[in-house]
Amino acid sequence: MDKKESRLVDLVADGSMPQAKVCMKLIELKSERKRIEAQLANISEQLGIGAKVLTHAFDLIATPFSLYRDSSPEVRRHLNETFYRRFYIDDLEDTMTPQVTDEMNPVFADLHRVARICRGVQTPRSKRLASQDSHRRTAVRIRLSGWT
Repeated sequence: MDKKESRLVDLVADGSMPQAKVCMKLIELKSERKRIEAQLANISEQLGIGAKVLTHAFDLIATPFSLYRDSSPEVRRHLNETFYRRFYIDDLEDTMTPQVTDEMNPVFADLHRVARICRGVQTPRSKRLASQDSHRRTAVRIRLSGWT
């Protein structure tokens, strides 16, 4: 924008363009600048709101057990839909307790995996995923080095 204004001023100084036409272009540029500044202010406001919502969400999920325990059934349903794709419950006849597993939504599965790695917690799922990742890295290394 500044460069455009500078060029227009140079054109007036050189006499290459009529002054009236340059004035109209400068007015258009000022109008466009105001519109862009208003959009930037709106975006900054929206980012601030988003940051507050995200911070509040992190505060809520800092203690997931109490959040889930103290929530209404409708809120629990929304929490389940947000974090999980599916739950699997195998009520096998030869065991006293049912086997429960889950499939998390991709974004939360990645975040959950990273959080467990950072805390150094190994679960059967994280061990299996780490093993799969290790096999993938080995396969990639073999392909990259020219082995088939």
